[in-house]
Amino acid sequence: MEDGKRMYAHATLTFTPTRHHHGRTLTCLTHNPALNTPLDAKVRLNVEYPPEVQLEFSPEELSEGVEASVTCRVEANPSELTYRWFRGGSEVTGAQGPTLPLGLLSRSDNAVPVACEVTNSVGTSRKTQSLNVRCECCLGLSWLSGDGGGGGGGFLLDSFFVLCTFWCGCGGGCGVFFFGGVSLFAFFVVVVVVVVGVFFLCVFFCS
Repeated sequence: MEDGKRMYAHATLTFTPTRHHHGRTLTCLTHNPALNTPLDAKVRLNVEYPPEVQLEFSPEELSEGVEASVTCRVEANPSELTYRWFRGGSEVTGAQGPTLPLGLLSRSDNAVPVACEVTNSVGTSRKTQSLNVRCECCLGLSWLSGDGGGGGGGFLLDSFFVLCTFWCGCGGGCGVFFFGGVSLFAFFVVVVVVVVGVFFLCVFFCS
């Protein structure tokens, strides 16, 4: 300054703001020997950024025959948002809020993509996720048997054939086959064993 005893001083901080800086406080601190305590100036950062989108399903595990919905969780600034929903690649007419009802789920909904598109004044973001629908385990059992014989009065089966199938995960299943010549009692024992065995296979593969 003109008296030669005082002077102006300034400092500059240069940085690239991100969404993580939003709401944080920036402080400038100054000190010289004439001050008993440092002086400071503070400013709260207001960083605008486009939406960051996540999808949240209710219930968390989607199952066949269950009523479900999906919610769009958004972090954005400014927070004035518009929503667009897509299901199976087509926009859902009239769906403009943060939650989309999915209705009663069926196995045909498995692997169908659902997308939420959110826009604010800065930009647009979209999140897509395919439905993972757990389907009921279906069990089928059938058998073909030969005529009774061997003097057993019909209690001895010359041959039998058992086919046991199951389906889960909204897809195909597998089969279990048995054949031979045993007593009628043994035949039913085998059938029970097959049914129980395939039931546990259902539980294992469908869980």
